[in-house]
Amino acid sequence: MANDTANMGDTRKLIKTVELEMQTRAYDAFITSLQSELAKAGGYVQQSDIRGGSGGIGRNGTLTLRVPADELDAFLDALSPSGTVISRSEETQDVTLEYVDIESRLKALRAEQTALLALLEKAESLSDILTVQDKLTGVNGEIESYESRLRTMQTLIAYSTVNLHVYEVEKEQIVTPLGLWEEIGMKLSNNLKDVGQGLRAIFVWIVSSLPYLVIIAVLVVAVLLILRLIMRRNRRRAARPYCAPSP
Repeated sequence: MANDTANMGDTRKLIKTVELEMQTRAYDAFITSLQSELAKAGGYVQQSDIRGGSGGIGRNGTLTLRVPADELDAFLDALSPSGTVISRSEETQDVTLEYVDIESRLKALRAEQTALLALLEKAESLSDILTVQDKLTGVNGEIESYESRLRTMQTLIAYSTVNLHVYEVEKEQIVTPLGLWEEIGMKLSNNLKDVGQGLRAIFVWIVSSLPYLVIIAVLVVAVLLILRLIMRRNRRRAARPYCAPSP
């Protein structure tokens, strides 16, 4: 048992999954770099979901990447300079025992399959033939099921999975600890940016609302003129001398 454990330790079957969240100010350049580094590593994009307007700030993508297990660390290191890594987590699943168990079951099933085929050749009665064929069908189904599971595991072991979430931003988030003046400078910059965006929004609103503002201004002027005329007429009436009615 000790020897088996030692041998198993040399051939561990590991499935690695990485969750990676990144930001970038140059989205198109990031995707180009990603494709280049992925090709160098011998990997491929299994699934991608890109959202957002073309060429506009705010695009984001969710990509499932498959990278050869022995190239995983090198690929992640090469990708990191293309943007800012916000978070990264890695999970390693040891499936050695399950893998060995499936191989053992397949070996036993194939031996049973061979024995059933030999019995089928020797069977003479129809009932014997049908009985053996029925058992053989069940064994063949189990073999196909285990072979499919084994192929899936082999693919997951050979190619690690990277679930990448990338966001296009105007300013990349700083994830390293900041000093006092650096933090003040960053917050001042962010506040000035917010003020600028607020003034821009006000200007856009004013320009886009000009037709309504002109109509409102005309109505206000008209109302003021009418009020002025009414007040002037009232003053004239008040200035006239009062004449008592004759008896």
